[in-house]
Amino acid sequence: VLFKKPIILLALSGMEMTNKRDNLYLTGELLGCKVIDIKNLHDINLDETYDVDEAKYNEYIKKYIKFKGEEINSWEILSKKLYEI
Repeated sequence: VLFKKPIILLALSGMEMTNKRDNLYLTGELLGCKVIDIKNLHDINLDETYDVDEAKYNEYIKKYIKFKGEEINSWEILSKKLYEI
């Protein structure tokens, strides 16, 4: 997500017995990614291009990965700390 790469999510047998399957499909919906059940691996076309929905990726990063605060990159935070030392 951070590097804006296409993602294919795979659902495994037995996941329907847990909340992991729901979480997987929710993640797919949030990111605009395909979820493919491995029972249907023949449906995967690796020659197909998988587009990244940058707006959804950015929203996901904002909500689930990045902490609230300054709008700076992690390397800038690290750089500031190293200068302080």
